[in-house]
Amino acid sequence: MGDKIAIQDACILIDLIEMKLMDHCLQLPINFCTTELVLAELYEEQQNTIADSINTGKLRIIAIEDNALSEIISITNNNPKLTIEDISVYYYASQNNALLLTGDKVLRTLAQNNGIESAGILSIFDQLVLHNILTKKEAGIYLMGLYEKNKRLPKEECVRRIREWLGLEY
Repeated sequence: MGDKIAIQDACILIDLIEMKLMDHCLQLPINFCTTELVLAELYEEQQNTIADSINTGKLRIIAIEDNALSEIISITNNNPKLTIEDISVYYYASQNNALLLTGDKVLRTLAQNNGIESAGILSIFDQLVLHNILTKKEAGIYLMGLYEKNKRLPKEECVRRIREWLGLEY
């Protein structure tokens, strides 16, 4: 990931909020954004949790203009397995040469098929360790907790990282 723009979908935001990792994530050398449609998907309590990050500009919310909305709707109609919220982050990632952070395999596939760089929550964990924002032990503990809450995560990749970061035997 480098010093670039990263646009997050709801899955990523929810995981970071649930694990209380949003502030850690915002320390990375990445400009984090999401769309107003994704923000609206979050529960009020989740929105309140990230309100300070939004107000200070650490997490930027992209307002969707009418012409962009028409394109987003058109793309959504051509991809019925994805929501308008998903397509909104896809659209803005494509328009800004940004990294798309998503937990949705269908969305990640669409992005990759169209030359848009994408990554998931495990890449964020890798970056948190790489940039010494979390120790390996902390990352392993957080990832164990996240895996318990989110069984959609790739088991083998999670187990490999947890074992490595916690120094457990294979």
